[in-house]
Amino acid sequence: QPSHARALIVGHERVLAEGVATVDIGGRPFEVHRTLIEDLAAHDRLPERIRDLGRALLIMHAPNDRTVPLDAARRLFEAARHPKSFVALDGGDHLLSRVAAGERAGRIIAAWAEPYLRAEESR
Repeated sequence: QPSHARALIVGHERVLAEGVATVDIGGRPFEVHRTLIEDLAAHDRLPERIRDLGRALLIMHAPNDRTVPLDAARRLFEAARHPKSFVALDGGDHLLSRVAAGERAGRIIAAWAEPYLRAEESR
């Protein structure tokens, strides 16, 4: 949920005040702009938006993710209409900090997206 993401941004008040700031997200520094904080606040009805997406959706979740609970990913998956897929990224964490986990996720995304990209090309 966007509200959950916003709560994870340590220092989001400074971003709102200054327009851009380096903040802590999950123990790592990131430069964040005010528009991200504003967008998160404006789009807190994510399950409804997912339901009405009108596109194929791939949701990936790492069982070792300490940032986003599995239940949050499950709720988004259940809200989505078909075509949809859910992939558990065993051996990964929220930021896919292990190179092998990131490479595996990339291969899965490429294989999953390929038929949809091919369908778009034939239009």
